[in-house]
Amino acid sequence: MKRRTFISMMSVMAAAGVLTLSGCSNSSTSTAASTGASSAAGSAADQLAAIQASGKLIVALEGAWQPWSYHDESDTLVGYDVEVSRAIAEKLGVEPEYVESDWDSLFAGLDAGRFDMVCNGVEVTDERALTYDFTTPYGYIHTALAVRKDNDEIKTFEDLKGKTVAVSSGTSSEIILEQALARAGMTMDDINTVEMTVDGMTTAMISGQIDAAASWSPNTVTLQNALGDNYVDLGTNADFLDSAIFPSSYICTPEYAEANHDILVRFAQALDKAHDWRAAHPEEMAKLLAKELDAPEDTMLAAVGEADWQTITEVCGDMDAIKTVYETQQGIFLDNGTITENVPVEDYVLFDVMQEAYDAYSAAK
Repeated sequence: MKRRTFISMMSVMAAAGVLTLSGCSNSSTSTAASTGASSAAGSAADQLAAIQASGKLIVALEGAWQPWSYHDESDTLVGYDVEVSRAIAEKLGVEPEYVESDWDSLFAGLDAGRFDMVCNGVEVTDERALTYDFTTPYGYIHTALAVRKDNDEIKTFEDLKGKTVAVSSGTSSEIILEQALARAGMTMDDINTVEMTVDGMTTAMISGQIDAAASWSPNTVTLQNALGDNYVDLGTNADFLDSAIFPSSYICTPEYAEANHDILVRFAQALDKAHDWRAAHPEEMAKLLAKELDAPEDTMLAAVGEADWQTITEVCGDMDAIKTVYETQQGIFLDNGTITENVPVEDYVLFDVMQEAYDAYSAAK
């Protein structure tokens, strides 16, 4: 998953009643930077005032990741992240201004205050938890380790030894690859890794330049469509749920959470309702997304089978289960050295907000 589900935005958005959303990357987020290209005061209220005074919201994204942000046939920037950030700007009464950049530069620009928000997939990590609070997860990413079906040399994780595997560093796909190798008694040093985007993986898999590829949905659908019957999953994140899970969460600053408890409860209650609707109408949701994102409907429908939309519906209200999810995630980052100290999940996950929202939603059903 590099960064691959949804968005990460600054706490200034929380001040407008819109929470930071994170998707899935392992890359570090920045601390709250000053708004836009200005040097607004540190408080969310002052940052919001600066944005509204300037009349624009500066949004940073990669612009090369369909269906989240990409250029259509007319070279217009479109996609889910574009639509969401445009709606946020409209809510604030300002115009969005988009800046496209590579992944690493997104956070450098945020640190420097050149952007108001990064609207790109950013995974929740414990390192980010030092800056943000988390609400209930809203999505889980399907990640797969794929090989060509006609590759008779690779049938098990052990067979990867000495083989060439494409991966995107700092992503959940890399973590799943590490988990698969560990299960086979190996490490990344036992294989030849090649850094690639999903487009590169698809071409390289077809040509036989690589032996396997670690990727995430909906990119796995792209690989499946390209390889057809010659595609096979050697393993997916579902094989490692006991040791590798990637919750994606809306996040906000501790200051905002303390000052706006009621808003967070109402927001989380709306999420609970949305989760139920999504789980009950998966194909309708896929078609709706395809229409809104101007993305191929067949690709979105194919991704329905890969997405785990049921787990969150089942664990809503079960704080012990949700706690386990975050503890498992923290264990991943402790194991791979991303963080060095265990942090109690209660320090950064708003279990009280989740529980109050779930109780209110349940009572209203």
